[in-house]
Amino acid sequence: GFGGTNDPMQNGQGSFNGSANDFTQNTQAGFSGTNDPMQNGQRSFNGSSNDFNAQGGFNAGEQGGFNAYNQQYNSNMNNGSKRGKLIITVIVAIAVLFGAYKGYDYFFGGNKIDLANNIVIKVAGEHGNGYITGVTNNVNYDKSNTEISTFVSSLRYTYSKSAALSNGDKVTVTVIYDQTRAKALKLKVTGVSKTIVIKSLPQRFASVNEVPKDLAGLYKPYADQKIRTMFINSSSITYQYDYDSVWFQKSKLNNSTTYTDRVIFAYKITAKNTSGQTASAYYGVQFSNINSRYKTAVKTSSAAGRLYFTSGTRTAVTDSSQIQQAFTNSTYDASKIE
Repeated sequence: GFGGTNDPMQNGQGSFNGSANDFTQNTQAGFSGTNDPMQNGQRSFNGSSNDFNAQGGFNAGEQGGFNAYNQQYNSNMNNGSKRGKLIITVIVAIAVLFGAYKGYDYFFGGNKIDLANNIVIKVAGEHGNGYITGVTNNVNYDKSNTEISTFVSSLRYTYSKSAALSNGDKVTVTVIYDQTRAKALKLKVTGVSKTIVIKSLPQRFASVNEVPKDLAGLYKPYADQKIRTMFINSSSITYQYDYDSVWFQKSKLNNSTTYTDRVIFAYKITAKNTSGQTASAYYGVQFSNINSRYKTAVKTSSAAGRLYFTSGTRTAVTDSSQIQQAFTNSTYDASKIE
């Protein structure tokens, strides 16, 4: 039964251990042979063609795709960066050109007008007591433009100092103008103030000792002429005038424009009637504003009349010795020049 040639355990190798059909015979033929999925397992899982980790698989094809994507991404980024740099360059160039245009337009374009460059101030008085009397301003502009002419005519001026001026003082003149109107006329105002040094004020003479020797000679002809026009001979009376002396009247007020220094020429006038009777009196011819500008000053007498002095009562001068007393008062001191 079980032990004969047909016994499955008999010559077990024939059934189970035999080379042909034995499951353990050359078991590699079943599971360890060339068809064994674990045999040469690298062919399935580690092989170069189909291996999951092979360079030709994920690490090859996928890496190539990833790198290609990166290259495309980097290319796009580089192109974007270049475009960004180009845009920034264009913006900067436009800004520079705009600034250059504005600079050119400011310095070379439009109607530029300097409102202060040609300002000249007029002063009067004397050193230490000078004052501004006005201003001239020859503004350069298109005189044919009536609108600009009207604008310029409306200018006003302020001064940092306008009185009690001395030579060497600096006066800043500021132009006041209609800014709204200037903008409407598209005027580019380039100057609105000017500082001027005072130089032209004449000097007072400190005393009679400083009065130039030629001063009396320059004024005397005008004094003589004045006396002659005051006393004209007639058929009943004739006049004789004799020059007596010239005096320097110095004002006691240092800062007065009313009481200026003077020179006065004194004359003795003698009148004679047809009967031979005579009468004498002293007259004076006065010139005001005597200072260092005496040579070019207009030599017109400011007053002329009979001389009086006060000694308790108002008394007419009848003697040369009374002249100084007549010229001295609370406002003036008098000193004889000659």
